[in-house]
Amino acid sequence: MDKLRLNKELKNKISRMVDNLHEGKEITLKVTPKGLKVAAVDIKIIK
Repeated sequence: MDKLRLNKELKNKISRMVDNLHEGKEITLKVTPKGLKVAAVDIKIIK
């Protein structure tokens, strides 16, 4: 259940970030792998 909630939160936050980028706003991305194993983060901004 927690995993589903986390995925939904991430999906909402990512879509808000994309909207802000389309509006030309600056975004800050913080990755805090608390209990998660994150090997790499890849962010592509296509204009």
